[in-house]
Amino acid sequence: MKVCPECGTQYEDHVPTCIADGVALVEARQPARVPPAPTPVPEAPPAAPPPALAPSPARWSLVAVAVLALGAGGVVALAVAGAVLYAELERRPSPQPPVVLPAAPQPVREPSEQPPVLVDVRSEPPGASVYENDQYVCDTPCSIPHPAHAPLPRSFVFKLPGYREKTVEMNDANQPIIVQMMRSRVVPASPTPGARPSIGRER
Repeated sequence: MKVCPECGTQYEDHVPTCIADGVALVEARQPARVPPAPTPVPEAPPAAPPPALAPSPARWSLVAVAVLALGAGGVVALAVAGAVLYAELERRPSPQPPVVLPAAPQPVREPSEQPPVLVDVRSEPPGASVYENDQYVCDTPCSIPHPAHAPLPRSFVFKLPGYREKTVEMNDANQPIIVQMMRSRVVPASPTPGARPSIGRER
C-alpha cells in the first residue's frame, strides 16, 4: 500500500501520485505527515427572542368598550363605545397625499424648413412680363415661388405692349393669379399737315 504524505490517503501500489494533492505517494511503512486539524469555528450565540409587543391603546379601548357593553347593556354603553372609537380614529395620522414630481421640460423642436409654394401666374392674353419691386420675375404663364417665411401681401406689376399696366396684390399663396389685360387707348400721333419728311441732307 501507498499513502499520500500530504493528506494521508491510502492508495494501491500501482498508483504513482495522489489524486487530491498531486504529490508522489510513499510507502505506507514511512511515517506520513498528517495535516493539522482545522480550528473549530465558535458557534454564534442564539438569537434573543423578540420582545413581546405591548397591547396597543386601541386594543385596551376595545376591551373597555366590550366590558361596558356587557355590564351596562344600554344606550350609555353604546354612546361610550362610539366616543372611544371616534377618539381612536382621531388619533390615527391621516394618510398623506402622494408627492407628484413636476414633469421634465420637453425639448423645443425647431420647425423643419418647408419647401416654397409655387404660385401659378397667368394673363389674358399671355406673354405679359411680371415685375416685383421693379425687378423682372417672369413672363406669363409662369410659376412664382413663395417661401414660407415671406410676408404677405406681395405686389406684382404686369406689362404687355399695347396693353395697360396692371398691378395685382397677392394675399393668398395657395390661390393662382389670373390677370385680364386691358388694351391701351393711346392714339399714335399723326404727322403735321404740310410738313415735309426729311429724307436726307441736300448737298
